[in-house]
Amino acid sequence: MEKAVDTQKLHDGIDTLASSLTRLASLFTKVILPLLLPLQLFASSALPPLVPEGESLADFPNRIIDERTMYNSIAFSPDGKTLASGSGDSTVKLWDTQTKRLVYTFEGHNRSVSSVSFSPDGKTLASGSRDSTIKIWDTQTKRLLYTFEGHKSPILSVSFSPDGKTLASGSDDNTIKLWNTQTKRLLYTFAGHKGRVNSISFGPDGKTLASGSDDNTIKLWDIQGKHLLHTFVDHKDWVLSVSFSPDGKTLAAGSLDNTIKLWDTQTKHLIYSFEGHNGSVLSVSFSPDGKTLASGSDDNTTKLWDTQTKHLIYSFEGHNGSVLSVSFSPDGKTLASGSDDDTIKLWGTRTKRLVYTFEGHKSSVHSVSFSPDGKTLASGSSDNTIKLWDTQTKHLVYTFEGHKKLVRSISFSPDTKKLASGSGDNTVKLWDTQTKRLLHTLMGHKDWVNSVSFSPDGKTLASGSLDNTIKLWDTQTKRLLYTFEGHKNPVLSVSFSPDGKSLASSSLDNTIKLWDTQNKRLLYTFEGHNRSVSSVSFNPDGKTLASGSSDNTIELWDTQTKRLLHTFEGHNNLVLSVSFSPDGKTLASGSGDSTIKLWDTQNKRLLHTFTGHEDFVNSVSFSPDGKILASSSEDNVIKLWDTDTKKLLYTIIGGVNGNWLSHNGKIFQRGDDGSLLLEPGDKGLQSALPKTFDKSND
Repeated sequence: MEKAVDTQKLHDGIDTLASSLTRLASLFTKVILPLLLPLQLFASSALPPLVPEGESLADFPNRIIDERTMYNSIAFSPDGKTLASGSGDSTVKLWDTQTKRLVYTFEGHNRSVSSVSFSPDGKTLASGSRDSTIKIWDTQTKRLLYTFEGHKSPILSVSFSPDGKTLASGSDDNTIKLWNTQTKRLLYTFAGHKGRVNSISFGPDGKTLASGSDDNTIKLWDIQGKHLLHTFVDHKDWVLSVSFSPDGKTLAAGSLDNTIKLWDTQTKHLIYSFEGHNGSVLSVSFSPDGKTLASGSDDNTTKLWDTQTKHLIYSFEGHNGSVLSVSFSPDGKTLASGSDDDTIKLWGTRTKRLVYTFEGHKSSVHSVSFSPDGKTLASGSSDNTIKLWDTQTKHLVYTFEGHKKLVRSISFSPDTKKLASGSGDNTVKLWDTQTKRLLHTLMGHKDWVNSVSFSPDGKTLASGSLDNTIKLWDTQTKRLLYTFEGHKNPVLSVSFSPDGKSLASSSLDNTIKLWDTQNKRLLYTFEGHNRSVSSVSFNPDGKTLASGSSDNTIELWDTQTKRLLHTFEGHNNLVLSVSFSPDGKTLASGSGDSTIKLWDTQNKRLLHTFTGHEDFVNSVSFSPDGKILASSSEDNVIKLWDTDTKKLLYTIIGGVNGNWLSHNGKIFQRGDDGSLLLEPGDKGLQSALPKTFDKSND
């Protein structure tokens, strides 16, 4: 059974309040807090409106719901090898149940995905969304096959008929629609509910369809005769989920009244009412043999019930949020549960143990960086971890744990064997990317480390900090070589020149400084931006330095004459990250206006604007061959773009603030991208004005 649940009921407002507070936290970091920081950091354009253009205040509650990254719906493929999930981030994900890896992410919906359902042959997947559309995806080619439009309100549930020829959809518009999956035409619309239709389920023979509604009823419909067969009325509150038993003789329903009821589909009598949950029952699903019923609840638990003895078999505990969806594997040995704690858990129905938890970073992602060979993408997060991703398979390779606070910046050594990370715990850590061991912890900074960068020969590591200093470390002896002092405010970004003889640093003091790494002296201070400088990047020939600023511009500087060469204007908000292509002919910039722009550094003109992110673009990074550009955003995603075709290639988890590549594939990472935010509960300054990528932390 595949279903969707919308739990934001007015009289059950705790969940809505939590979501609203999450959104308010985001608005605080983006709007209120900047006013408390140095005024030069922010332009009025940096302040996003409370209600986006084109939306009314009445739309705001739905927007809050959409921006949550909860897993609203999950479904096993018929062969049990794949698990599909629909999420609040508008995506549909496919997970390999054997390797436990993310296989693919479908993108196309504009709002939260409420429900997912596999066709009986497993070749197609249907997804229903709050954008009022149903999309059909090819699970083999990973292409969008078709989009059904017709409902006037959000889609809350979708379900394939047993023969796969019909798709049913339940909506917020109080109707159920039947669609022909072959001709792509609307077959019929069932009207009769007085409230939104939260869940639908086909009977095993495909002749009947059950629907659960906010009107507290379950209706049974005749698919062939197109008429209402019966209305079940015993629940005292909204019916959120319905599911047929495998033999079709029993119908289960979960409700906001905290109960699960079993009905006899032939006599239409109530068989039994299960009580035990301390919160709304959001999802119910029968095991393949029909002997067990699973239920997911607002009380954060998943329960197994014996449908014959009517006893509680077991209660699974482990989620930190409401369990929105439950689904049995085809063999009945595994139960999957999706939650608004942003995880999917697999449970052993026999062992009663947790088998696996699907998750990426648990919080904001501040930095992303390609390895010099382009085979790996690293990401640093507010969950205190660094993750390594395979850029070809898009699989998670490894998770480094050790920092006590958020990871602000990451940088690969030129030989890819080491990875450096700068953290809010004031330390820099060196990791072995081959053995996956922690090599050393460098201590010396008195405040957060915002940016780390390896020298071209890999022998030196530079780190920039909120303590206003830049430190140089010997990566072999692990000793501090020197501390550069000169900036009047926090250092946001550091970058080595291609020959390693100089180091550039940008700061909250609106300046870029050029340091002599051999003689340990200040060479020059570039002044021109009238607000904080978020990011700096050297051209591969070392003759030009690019800087992105909170004044919405990118400036090109001649490192020899120290003159301003050009100012790129075009972004409508803060420029948070800049990065040169390997050949130096193109400059990429990420901005608070949610776009990435490609600039021609020779002809000084705009080449292209990438759109697709829904929030600040915090970091951009070219692959070593220049064919791919990675971007990270506060919308919780990392996107990979084809620089030739200008098309989106792939979306990985995350959002980011940090790092870039040099012309030879060495990571010149800039840790922090811009200005400073307060981390809730922390005395220190958190991430940059162009802050993190994780919505759950907004």
